[in-house]
Parts: sequence; C-alpha cells; structure tokens
Amino acid sequence: TYYAHAAVARDPGKASDRSKKDAETVKMIWSVHDESRGRYRARKVWRQLRRKDGGVARCAVERLMRKQGLQEVSRGRKTTTTPDPARPCPKDKVNRQFKADALN
Repeated sequence: TYYAHAAVARDPGKASDRSKKDAETVKMIWSVHDESRGRYRARKVWRQLRRKDGGVARCAVERLMRKQGLQEVSRGRKTTTTPDPARPCPKDKVNRQFKADALN
C-alpha cells in the first residue's frame, strides 16, 4: 500500500475515482461553507450543493466535512454555572437507601 500511496502522490491521475470525486466535492463544500460564513451544517451544505449540481450524497458531505474539520457556528446556550468543589454537597433530605435487597 505504501507504493500505491507514493504513486498517487507522484501522479494524482492514478488516484481512485472516489478520491478524485472527493477532491472536487471538498472544493465545492469549502465554497458553500465560506459563502455561508461558516454557519451551515452538513445538511444545509448538502442542500446547497444539490441545488447547484445535484450529484452529492448527504453522507459524503458529512464525511468530508468531518474529515476537513468543518463545523457550523455554534449558537445557543452555554453552561454558565460551574459547581464549587469547596462547598459541601447538600444533605439527603429524602433519606434514600441505595442498597439492593437481593442479586438480580
């Protein structure tokens, strides 16, 4: 496999059809992702590509975006409170007993 990989590195024409198609798709994904200013997830990128030329599978878009490290801009709730480890835990006011009477 090393020599096959080295041959593809020397001559990209020897790459598999999937690799060639993926290289073209990655370029299109980057252009759509840049147009959206990084807001689109894989689903919207896939829909946009489908409007343009149509021949891209959603799972391929998800796989290539993951491989390229592309993510949408995350919006929404962020954790604002963190527990203080110095404070003691609250007492058990219900007096629960977590013990099994018998084995399963």
